[in-house]
Amino acid sequence: MAVAPTTKVDAAEPTSPTGKKTFLSVPKPPRYTGDPTTDAKSSNDWAWELYRALELSNVYLKTTAQYDAAVFDAAKLPDPARTTLYQAQNTANNAYVLATRLAGDMVGELMIEGAASRAATFTFETAQPDDEYAILATPISYVSGGAGLPPPEATLIIAVTKAVDSFTLTTNKEPGLDSSVTFQWVLVRR
Repeated sequence: MAVAPTTKVDAAEPTSPTGKKTFLSVPKPPRYTGDPTTDAKSSNDWAWELYRALELSNVYLKTTAQYDAAVFDAAKLPDPARTTLYQAQNTANNAYVLATRLAGDMVGELMIEGAASRAATFTFETAQPDDEYAILATPISYVSGGAGLPPPEATLIIAVTKAVDSFTLTTNKEPGLDSSVTFQWVLVRR
């Protein structure tokens, strides 16, 4: 059963008797007595006072200052002490988008195949900001072809060549005719 607030509803900006704007403080939570009627009234009154403090006084949530059409720039993050809710949410949303986009290029598989190749190149969907990253790779599977199993040297990585848009893994030996070795890799930023 809902209990109506006992405080007069006034949607106008809170003012003092002299007409100056006053700012409401966040009310302390109610103390419950165990009596359902009294506790419901206390909860309802507290919720109304909280609403007044947060919404009507326009001090804690400055609704007119929440929208900022500025373009997000990861190099210029907003100052936490001076940010609006919009800026904080916009920063969080863009960080999530960037992390998700980068996650697609942070782990994967790369296959080196055939008798004529000891290397394979992975091209990033989104270029890395620099080539200061490490690639950790391990062989996870192989396919044996006409020459039998790939030699053990085909699973030994002897070089990783890095660029901002790609990297190349080079093994000690070719997998062999109709054979391949698949490596799982992880990109680690330094």
